[in-house]
Amino acid sequence: MTRPLDVDTDHLRATAASFVAAAEQIAELDADAPLADAAAAVPALRTAAACAAAITTVLDDTTSIADRARTFGADLRSAAETYEATDDASAAQVDGVEAPATAPR
Repeated sequence: MTRPLDVDTDHLRATAASFVAAAEQIAELDADAPLADAAAAVPALRTAAACAAAITTVLDDTTSIADRARTFGADLRSAAETYEATDDASAAQVDGVEAPATAPR
């Protein structure tokens, strides 16, 4: 026999908040700054062009990672809310069922 499903929605929400906070930190990294600084320091060299070209990739990747972490956090929060709503609705259905009267012995 399998164990009953038990979901800790508070833990889901805490984990969701952690992912959203991580997403915000990632979004604020300014990860392209070292490349921009390197390109500005040696504008006449080919490495400057390579650094400048890499800036777009770094920005796109950083944005994508932050967006995915933010989305995952939102999905976890939504899962907690959906679970609680389903659990509450199921409990209300069970509570609404009248128990049959017991037969006298």
